[in-house]
Amino acid sequence: MYYQISDIALEDFKVEDINQDYLSWLNDKEYMRFSRQSLFDHSKVSVVKYINDLSNTNNIFLSIKKNTTLIGTVTIYIDSDYQVCSPGILIGKGFAKFGYGGIVWRYVVENISKDLKMRKVSAGTMINNYAMIKLFEKSGMEFEATLDKAALFGGAPINLVLYRYFN
Repeated sequence: MYYQISDIALEDFKVEDINQDYLSWLNDKEYMRFSRQSLFDHSKVSVVKYINDLSNTNNIFLSIKKNTTLIGTVTIYIDSDYQVCSPGILIGKGFAKFGYGGIVWRYVVENISKDLKMRKVSAGTMINNYAMIKLFEKSGMEFEATLDKAALFGGAPINLVLYRYFN
């Protein structure tokens, strides 16, 4: 899979994409505080296992590259039976706040989901992840539901908010 958005490329994440910068993003507990990934320690071995696990599914794991530099990743979980996809995005530390996340997220929601013949895009985040909620809303997603105390933040229960987009 390959998509080009101006000077940003989305392509299948490969073992060669695993570098120290990427592992440092994943292992930065403060930077990843809103992500389930903050609960785990990551290594090249764990990322290779993740790539291999996804390769046996319909799910998609893409690198986000500006020119040839890895700046993030997109994972798209696909439910073919219900034609619903659930994307997740990581913009690497040092590349955040430049608008790359918004560009890529909108492209996933508006274009890739249609290419995949999905009727609905569904995404969620912790209620205190204001940047992600803003990203959802700016991409045309609508609030769908609140899941009461469905996650943990700093060891304490916290609500998750779900957003949707219909194609």
